[in-house]
Amino acid sequence: LHDYILPLNFPALPDLPNKDDWEQISLDQLRAWKYAPELPHFVSRISKSLSLTTFGCNLSEFHKNLLKSIKSGLSEDEALASMTIHPAKICGISKYTGTLEEGKMANFFIVNGSSYFVNSPEIHSTWTSGMPDLFLNRKKSNDSNGTKVLSRKTGHANIFETKLNSPIRTPEIVLFQNFHLWTCESNGILRNHDILVQKGRIKAIGKNLSDDISGEVNVIQGNGKHLTPGII
Repeated sequence: LHDYILPLNFPALPDLPNKDDWEQISLDQLRAWKYAPELPHFVSRISKSLSLTTFGCNLSEFHKNLLKSIKSGLSEDEALASMTIHPAKICGISKYTGTLEEGKMANFFIVNGSSYFVNSPEIHSTWTSGMPDLFLNRKKSNDSNGTKVLSRKTGHANIFETKLNSPIRTPEIVLFQNFHLWTCESNGILRNHDILVQKGRIKAIGKNLSDDISGEVNVIQGNGKHLTPGII
């Protein structure tokens, strides 16, 4: 068995003006259009591991095609693994990242809503070595047509909802409290769990971790948000 890296640049259906033009399309081409979304599921079953790449498509197309692949049989667990632990192993960095485990780098992203695998997922924030790299302000405003508009993305040092009510600029200890954790491990999804991050690495995973912490700590309230390993 081999490791496979698969792009999600599915062939697009042409805009043919006349019905007769379709008679010029070969059966192989029709099959390519129809079965392209099933290829990730097929490869994941026959390979050692499947990793997905954005090569050949932009991020919007990648996510749209990823949802098509899930609808065509690829499981959400395998889809997440194909963007986290599998590429981490191929790159030789799985001992540092790719899963949520004690001792690994605090690289992950946080999603509002039910899952990342939905149309137009709302990314709350991304973290690299325990530092916030992106924050999407969830406050909404209405334009002149009454359309809800998300406010713009803010910069590196952002103000999160913490007990200290202050920006997390150089966090020594950060507690992510009450999150649904997609571990990419045999534990699967740990619901309503905490992650304690110290000096950029995951120090502990469990429930009610605040009971064992003394001193000053930055607390990120999850309130049921989803937290996954960072995408590679």
